[in-house]
Amino acid sequence: MRIPFENLPSCERLLALCEDIYAARVEGELEVEEVLYWTLVNIYRSPHMLLEYTKPD
Repeated sequence: MRIPFENLPSCERLLALCEDIYAARVEGELEVEEVLYWTLVNIYRSPHMLLEYTKPD
């Protein structure tokens, strides 16, 4: 089941979300970090959302 995760069209938005999670942690904004983290988890749980977030601009 690796193919859907290895052949994504564009990962810039996912990478930006990961960077935002890291920035929230560094700033001590733990509530924001948790919201962003669960957003990322939900994106990876839903193939439809994953494709929406990785569409090329």
